[in-house]
Amino acid sequence: MQTSQPHHLVLAYSQRINLDGTPSAEDVNDESRRKAKEQLDRIAARKAKKAIKMQDKRRVGLAADLSREWVEAVRNAQVSAQDAP
Repeated sequence: MQTSQPHHLVLAYSQRINLDGTPSAEDVNDESRRKAKEQLDRIAARKAKKAIKMQDKRRVGLAADLSREWVEAVRNAQVSAQDAP
């Protein structure tokens, strides 16, 4: 099994790996692997929620910028207030 993120290896393999990359004689028990997966899932969900929130903030910011530009254009009489989008 290949994975793009090394911290997911604890989920893929039940045998620990030493710092030098050699297999250890120790096994990772299923409970530890389950807890690690749950923690990684929580982190991924938190990151996804934050990404959506940031996307919404950018969208609101863009709308606010456009509104300010429109108000400024009306003030400068470049467009009629009745022509509002």
